[in-house]
Amino acid sequence: VPAASLSGARGGRWVHPREPGFVLDFLTPMGRGEDELVHIKAFNADFQALRFMEFSLEQIESAAVLTRTQACLVNMPHPARMAVHKLIIAGLRRAAERTKANKDVLQAAMLHAWYRDNAPDEWAAAERDARDRGPKWRAQLDIGLERMHTALPTA
Repeated sequence: VPAASLSGARGGRWVHPREPGFVLDFLTPMGRGEDELVHIKAFNADFQALRFMEFSLEQIESAAVLTRTQACLVNMPHPARMAVHKLIIAGLRRAAERTKANKDVLQAAMLHAWYRDNAPDEWAAAERDARDRGPKWRAQLDIGLERMHTALPTA
């Protein structure tokens, strides 16, 4: 059941019909000249294209998702890269998405605090990589970092 995407276009998101709080976003990196929704033939579905998403898809790591009866191997973004990505996109979210932007910033802050105390070089490498990608990346990251330090000064 496709639901409205971030801009109101149809697709990119699925809402459980009996549990409207359960929302599944179908996401893909946004390429140059691509629209907000990109049809992915393999899934026969429209995915929400996100700017800067390719950053969190580099240096992925394998992890196991376990249930009581099954296990599934999945690819996960490197946590420091995901946190930096969340800081970058937090400032891009529309006013209607303020709650999601605040959640992005708080999640990034928690990861930042962990990396600061346990693996500061990994955070520094992820942040440096984002900054090296150009002025738009640096500007958005700086906005996210400022919001993070405002929300959680100890992060």
